[in-house]
Amino acid sequence: MNASEENTISMLRAVASLNETAPEPIKDSMFGYNDLMDQLVDKTDKIGTLNGEQDASIVRYQLEKTTGKDALVKEVMPIVFLIKAYAMDVENQVLETAMNAHTHSKLIKMRDSKTDDVAQEILATATQNLTQLIPYGVTQNVIDNANDSLTDYREELSKPRNNIVNKKEKNERIDQLFIESKRILFKLDTRVNAIKTTQPQFYKDYFNNRMIVDYKGSKLALRGKVLDINGNPINNVIVSIPSLGIETKTTAKGNYEFKSLPAGILNLKFNKVTFDEVSQNVGIVKGERLQLDILLKNTQSNVASA
Repeated sequence: MNASEENTISMLRAVASLNETAPEPIKDSMFGYNDLMDQLVDKTDKIGTLNGEQDASIVRYQLEKTTGKDALVKEVMPIVFLIKAYAMDVENQVLETAMNAHTHSKLIKMRDSKTDDVAQEILATATQNLTQLIPYGVTQNVIDNANDSLTDYREELSKPRNNIVNKKEKNERIDQLFIESKRILFKLDTRVNAIKTTQPQFYKDYFNNRMIVDYKGSKLALRGKVLDINGNPINNVIVSIPSLGIETKTTAKGNYEFKSLPAGILNLKFNKVTFDEVSQNVGIVKGERLQLDILLKNTQSNVASA
């Protein structure tokens, strides 16, 4: 989602959250209000699910790509050192210099496609000098294993292109859901306007939540929902990131969110009295948002069943 859509989805959730605590007599006094609100919550949940699937796909791709690159470099670097040992023994300064240019950190930090190219070049050099390298431990089997890692890595690099069509379809569906949500909101606005004089506090609270707040480009980095083992939302769960010293609490719908998290692997902790603590590592990608839903087990149910 772009910044405008993030602001809109936050507004939709705020309206839905207000509805959870609104007095039933007030809601019942507005014909069709409850049905419209149910529709709005459904549209909002679907937007979150679709966007979460996209974000999860991006994060999963980043993690798998990083794992693939690490595996490739681990296969290739021993070959680099063995080729270098051979080059030093036969005083081939050109080959020695070429191998000196390749280090673990450089291969990891290179652009993904560049790591691919360099690994291929190293393996080609090993193949060309295989007869001389066998005594050093560079066998055809060693080269084949490294080539397998290179093939796996290339498959990971190709995944974003393969997902373009699927992403486009989901974006189109999200856009349609936003349009449908906007129509529902207009209908809700009309009903709430009708009780402005009779229920002024509800009117005020509704339109305060209805207001779209501009977060000035602050993009959500992580959000999710906390549920019990029966699929019911759990409110007031403390969701913390100890390494950053920050925390938040889940809403009545079990939702939580964090903005502007640093890229990398972060450990989240989920705590609430009478529930087992859950610790979960997540991979945060710069400029992207991750959806992380968590199940908590009630410790009281454990005691009851013991």
